[in-house]
Amino acid sequence: EFEVWVKRDGKLHYQQFRNGGIPVKPLEVIGNVSEVETGTTIKFHPDYTIMEKENFDFDTIIDHSKQIAYLNKGLKITVENVEKNIIKVFCFEGGLIDYVKEL
Repeated sequence: EFEVWVKRDGKLHYQQFRNGGIPVKPLEVIGNVSEVETGTTIKFHPDYTIMEKENFDFDTIIDHSKQIAYLNKGLKITVENVEKNIIKVFCFEGGLIDYVKEL
């Protein structure tokens, strides 16, 4: 299952997908937000009837998310593993400068 919420143009949009990417229903507006509020939230629940559970390496997902956050200055990425009760949040206001400082 894959769910997407998008805040844009004063609206909160939502769409849900199942069975390898088939939309449950068309994109819908489910609410209003401030005109200046933007952002995208993605929630992913693997379907183990399609994917193998062993193929998910949480550390790889964490590393990739951190790299994306460095490359997109100010972007906030939150990764949550519900099964292991782990939450990681990445946001680098300095972008690549923060990356170089970490080296």
